[in-house]
Amino acid sequence: MDLFRAGLEDFSIEDFEEAGLSKEDRALIEFMAWQEIGHATTVSNMLGPSAPQPCFYQYNYKTVREFVDFCQKLTRWGEAGVYGFLGHLDSGESASILLQSITTEARQQMVFRQFDGLFPMPEWFQVGIPQSWAW
Repeated sequence: MDLFRAGLEDFSIEDFEEAGLSKEDRALIEFMAWQEIGHATTVSNMLGPSAPQPCFYQYNYKTVREFVDFCQKLTRWGEAGVYGFLGHLDSGESASILLQSITTEARQQMVFRQFDGLFPMPEWFQVGIPQSWAW
């Protein structure tokens, strides 16, 4: 939830334009940041009072290009972690909601890959990784 907003706060429209990304590209990242707030709110509502509080992160990117590359990698890792986790849920309804949010994150990852000049979907199948790898 924090990463996209942090990049938008750290870099100006001019910084994005110098990196070859337009105001519209930046607006898309802002939209995706709002999507992440919705996803986090949904998971928090599912967990109830035991839901974790938002964390504070320090990111190592120094340029817009590094930010975009980090986003495309992190969204892929998050997607793989959720796919690997879905089978452990006892609630089909919760699994369905998580699947709906992670398919949106998969689309976000494709956007960041395209911003990075990469092919949007380089594999035939998306893997799910074990939770020990995700954590």
